[in-house]
Amino acid sequence: MNKKKIALVVDVPDWAFDIEARLLKKKLGKYYDIDIFVSASPRYNNDLYLVLKDTENYDIIHVFFRKLIIQIESDDFKKHFANEEEYNSFVAKISQKLSTGIYDHLFVDEENALEYQNIFKKYIKMYYTCSKRLENIYHTLHDKYGYPIPYGTIYDAFDGTIFHDNPKRTFDKTLTIGWVGNSKWNIKYQDFKGFNTIIKPIIEELNNEGYDITTNYADKNIKQRSSDEMPEYYDSIDICLIASSSEGTPRPLFEAMASGVVVIATDVGIVPEVLGPLGQSCIVGNRELLGDDTVKQNMKNKIIELYNNRQLLKDISKENITYGSKCDINNTYLEYKAYFDAFLSR
Repeated sequence: MNKKKIALVVDVPDWAFDIEARLLKKKLGKYYDIDIFVSASPRYNNDLYLVLKDTENYDIIHVFFRKLIIQIESDDFKKHFANEEEYNSFVAKISQKLSTGIYDHLFVDEENALEYQNIFKKYIKMYYTCSKRLENIYHTLHDKYGYPIPYGTIYDAFDGTIFHDNPKRTFDKTLTIGWVGNSKWNIKYQDFKGFNTIIKPIIEELNNEGYDITTNYADKNIKQRSSDEMPEYYDSIDICLIASSSEGTPRPLFEAMASGVVVIATDVGIVPEVLGPLGQSCIVGNRELLGDDTVKQNMKNKIIELYNNRQLLKDISKENITYGSKCDINNTYLEYKAYFDAFLSR
């Protein structure tokens, strides 16, 4: 029996969605024929039509970032067709194959929810969310704007076989604090990642106050590390800070946890769903609700508390190794299989 074909469409190579796609291809390859397509590659230059022409004979076309799908309604997309009938026929065919996942909190305000509703009501067959928080939001969009109800929640994934606790990490001397991301992501609007307005000022204040703290940041804006380099990076830090104002799944959360790193984070995405009982105390609040000044002070206070209580650091580290496995693809890949099977059976 021939296996069903799945096209996984990611935005850029060797970043979050591409990492996820490669994990799915590796774990689900015995069930489906899976190929990965990079929309930002020179072949496609983020032109959805070109991507769909190469994938139209697949049984599922899973587009990780739904913003790409909105091109279906654009003039640039329609110009590829001789007439409206040809366009409508192509869209009707493709819409029976399109799938997406919700990995962020974008496009949920009233203006964007109205703009994006056709993606969900007309162009995709099924979708899931990456957190219970997002699942609840999309249930609300169902009630207000008629969005279809999401399939459910499937956590973003990482490969737990390559992230391990560093036995040389003792938490006994100088503490090394890390941060992972792109410090300039949408910086023209605001400091969404909190690196410049929260994290850097905190570290500067702590150093000025005499705390024995050093830093090691994995800033994509300075140097992009491959996924293969990240285990060594996490081995080099004791605490990982997450200061985002809004996020679906901060990938550093579970990668750091699996590496025995203590995570101090804002209340975003899956953070409260993944951290264990001790780790919950390292959630320093939501920036949109409390404001940056309060969250900044909360994060600084938590660092000082853990700096002065090394045993608590060690206890949270051990707990994180256990709870981080919630997102390990080796534990969750069958949840993705269940989703794809449900898609194919509709």
